[in-house]
Amino acid sequence: MQRVLFIQDRSTGYTPLRMALEGLGLEVHCETPTQFVASGRWDEPLDLLVLDLDVQELPEGMRGWDVLRKFWEYNHSGTEPKVVVMSRFNDVGSRLLANICAVSAYVLKPTLHDEIVLAVQRVLRLRGVSTP
Repeated sequence: MQRVLFIQDRSTGYTPLRMALEGLGLEVHCETPTQFVASGRWDEPLDLLVLDLDVQELPEGMRGWDVLRKFWEYNHSGTEPKVVVMSRFNDVGSRLLANICAVSAYVLKPTLHDEIVLAVQRVLRLRGVSTP
């Protein structure tokens, strides 16, 4: 079973998107950015990170990109997971930063859960993982 870490505010669609990802047969672990940053480490093998860059529940002075940077610092799992991000920004700078940060898929918001699910399926398929 493929493992996914989903980082998003609990207040904005957390449960429906988690259920949609689990419907693909994925094992989904959900955390808020504050929980993730406070943990200081990620040791579990992981296939995919799904991150909402527009999260509100962030530690003081942090932005969504900082959470992604922390993920790469904290990742001690021995795996290099693919990354899907969601954001409301469609400027060249954000897209360039996504490329620099090794983002596999950049989904513009507002979005439907189906669009995120399709992005996850596409990224996992490129990694050689089959999903329904």
